[in-house]
Amino acid sequence: MRPSLPVLGLLLLGPAACADRGAARPWWIAPLDGHTGVGTTAPLRVVGPVRTWPADYPAAPWITVVDLHDGGLVPGSVVDDEDGVAFVPDAPWARGRYVWTIDDPQEAPHGPEVALAAAETGSAAFDTRTGLRVLDAGSEPEGRGCLVLSDMVSGDRLGGVRVTIDGEDTGLDALEVLSPDTWAAGVDASVPRDASVVCLPGDVPVELGALVRVWFDGDGPWLVEVTDASPGALFAARHRLWTEGTAP
Repeated sequence: MRPSLPVLGLLLLGPAACADRGAARPWWIAPLDGHTGVGTTAPLRVVGPVRTWPADYPAAPWITVVDLHDGGLVPGSVVDDEDGVAFVPDAPWARGRYVWTIDDPQEAPHGPEVALAAAETGSAAFDTRTGLRVLDAGSEPEGRGCLVLSDMVSGDRLGGVRVTIDGEDTGLDALEVLSPDTWAAGVDASVPRDASVVCLPGDVPVELGALVRVWFDGDGPWLVEVTDASPGALFAARHRLWTEGTAP
């Protein structure tokens, strides 16, 4: 079954100006869920057709971040962003893994109303450390098995790999790196191409539901189950890409 794309939408009403109801604009978050190598000063962005609260209005902390190293909340602020809103930490991110959560905030008397449907809330992870991880496995229309990686890679081949399918070693030591022009052709151009897609050769059979284990230069393994979703759809889901007026 093709996984549905999570919905991410936010509408700020009340004293704040209403969202522009003209041409539909996409919603997405950045970094994508599972991203590695995130910059130490990078904000966490919620992009969409929103207008923010009045200047100096105390915004509710509906975006929270947990440092998985010590389990503590990361201090920061939800601020106006050119294309939506962003969480900016008070200090640069430390080296490690984090989880950020978009929650349904409590309404404030005489303040802007923030309405979030249950499907629009949730958590995403990111890591400031470098290193590739396999996030998802899907397939091209031609039937090749493809993997969505946690960061960008250069070149047209990714070497130093080992791949097993349902416990059987494939004997592969490299995978083909697809151009985003190919796998992300149907994804809105505003979404950053901050992941990579690599594919197994067409003569390596990969069945739906197969378990794929991957090592990169001995690091791993990363275990994923093959779905019938395209690489572009899996990437979009990791960014929670949704366009208003479309089904989630």
